[in-house]
Amino acid sequence: DDKPLGSATVGSGRGARVRLTSRKIGPIEGSNNYCRSGDHRREGLFVAVGPTLSPGKMSRTVSIMDFAPTFTRLLGVELPEADGDPISELLA
Repeated sequence: DDKPLGSATVGSGRGARVRLTSRKIGPIEGSNNYCRSGDHRREGLFVAVGPTLSPGKMSRTVSIMDFAPTFTRLLGVELPEADGDPISELLA
């Protein structure tokens, strides 16, 4: 029973607009100001979808270091020596 989650529109080049649209949470917009290889930044866009997740925006910032502990916890595997912490909002 595959159903589309929404749509994504991504422009190219520095300053390109990025727009993700979902029936559940509406549009999420941003811009790509760092499009060249070697241009790295700390900020990014993280989107999660699942049957137990409520639509909305997180009120806090998470680190990329939190991804591995989160994914392993969802799989029922502990990762005790990992940097970062599981993202509790995704584990409810």
